[in-house]
Amino acid sequence: MKKMPAHYKKSLIISLVLVLVASFSYYNFYKFKPKAVARESVKGYFTSRITEIPLPRNYKELGSNQNENGRQITIEVTETPQQIQDFYRHALLSLGWQIEFQGISEPFLNTKFKNDGKSIIVTSSKQSGDENGNKNTIVAIDITEN
Repeated sequence: MKKMPAHYKKSLIISLVLVLVASFSYYNFYKFKPKAVARESVKGYFTSRITEIPLPRNYKELGSNQNENGRQITIEVTETPQQIQDFYRHALLSLGWQIEFQGISEPFLNTKFKNDGKSIIVTSSKQSGDENGNKNTIVAIDITEN
């Protein structure tokens, strides 16, 4: 029987060790089950009671953002900008909010409401028509929880 050269022995041993390490790693990965962490213990998790705001019927949410001071919502509706301003004026005044200011800066209509240190700014503007000639209104609602 021939004797195996040293460099073949070395390669065989290294290959065997690599196969064992890979098998062990695969087995541990396959058996791994992450521990569920309760939401309360997650660092950076933030909850606050966000002011509820009424939204018009048949709105389409285009986007929203929340930060430590409040949130912003952008929606699309079929009503005119003035109808949206009237909707929020009636809805929020009946909930105890007061109008701080109203303004027009073409093409935008703006109303700022306040209540107990909180504020809501409603900005509405008519958009250019789509391929069918329909013109929708974009509404930005900025809620500040100070």
